[in-house]
Amino acid sequence: MRDESSTGAPAADARMIQLLFEHSRELLAVIGPDYRLKLVNPAWTEATGWTAGELAGRSPAEIIHPEDLTGFGDLLRKLQAEGTGDLLARVKIKSGGWRWFEGRNRLTDDGHIYCSMRDVQGNQDREREIEAGRNTRLMLAKAARIGVWSYDPVEDRIDWSDEILEAGGHDWATMTS
Repeated sequence: MRDESSTGAPAADARMIQLLFEHSRELLAVIGPDYRLKLVNPAWTEATGWTAGELAGRSPAEIIHPEDLTGFGDLLRKLQAEGTGDLLARVKIKSGGWRWFEGRNRLTDDGHIYCSMRDVQGNQDREREIEAGRNTRLMLAKAARIGVWSYDPVEDRIDWSDEILEAGGHDWATMTS
């Protein structure tokens, strides 16, 4: 059976891979068996400000937020056990600050780790904004003694505030029995 993804010409295949690597918006990287960055694509410069030359030879731990290093260690153990793993972590931006990225990683037989990461900063910002709005709504409702409810379509669940239960003559004990 012929592999349809290959042109059959090694030079043409290598050129296609090079073009995918150079033009991907995803951050792509190869980490060597020494756990140092060997190769990154140009998307790194656009997303973080770091050039390939500035990142080459550095440990990923140098650019991962200190609070996310435990997750990075967990990822390395998972790669050793299973060969693949995902990581959500903040990466240091050259101009200062941190940005959230989510990555998929694969360990090869020769000890290299191939990484593909995408920027999820907007997702993290939206989650924090939604949570802040939820907390503000509950705080204001409690202060005004107004009962509120919310529906979670993902879990198909309705959440009721204590005030709305009290207004209906109920409490949590009778609602859960």
